[in-house]
Amino acid sequence: MIDSDVLELFLDVRLLMERENEAMQQLKRFRTALSRSVKGQTFAFLRVSAECISVDLEYTGSVYRDLGMEPHPLVSQLTGETEKRSVPWERHSELDADHLSSHLTSDMT
Repeated sequence: MIDSDVLELFLDVRLLMERENEAMQQLKRFRTALSRSVKGQTFAFLRVSAECISVDLEYTGSVYRDLGMEPHPLVSQLTGETEKRSVPWERHSELDADHLSSHLTSDMT
């Protein structure tokens, strides 16, 4: 029942609490407000390990889509639609997204 999508998770919790109408209204307001606040801005979710810094759309693609976020062009260029790719060291300076988020990991799986 619980989807990996953060917005669906919110909705699932509200549905479990038998507040479907309220949940749908709040979800719509949240998406509208977020869409307005991030319009024209770029984002990059980075995965940092001892070996490299990588980007992917496999795990974060639904976040970009569902929240109306625009991946930084380098993220899209390196990953295509679903792959996870290392950001070459010489290209780090190109990663000038408006918003960066990082996740530390001990492996590259």
